[in-house]
Amino acid sequence: MCFAEFVFDFFHSSHTLNFPQSHLLLPRDRALAVRCISSKGHRISRLAKMLNMPETEAESALARVDKEQGDFFKSVYGKKDASPYEFDIIINFGYVTQPKRAAEIVLQAFKAKFGDGM
Repeated sequence: MCFAEFVFDFFHSSHTLNFPQSHLLLPRDRALAVRCISSKGHRISRLAKMLNMPETEAESALARVDKEQGDFFKSVYGKKDASPYEFDIIINFGYVTQPKRAAEIVLQAFKAKFGDGM
């Protein structure tokens, strides 16, 4: 698996690579805040396939995880959710479906923000 596929699979799953809302903890001039989203249906379908479970079970698991994440976010940051204005880019995996393309978007955003020398 190439790096682009790893990044895509990782962010496309129900997991995130960053620490919970680390974009709120790190200096904004030293972090590239990337939010990866997709529709509920897409997330359920992908989770069911990844974990080899019925979609009804995946939907329940996803609802539980989303609630836990929301509760954590509210208790730690005192916010209901993260504003889209807190991110440098948002990638919708319902539309950007190729791992290499998603990685290229992140790479180009990184270069635009920090330059090629980093």
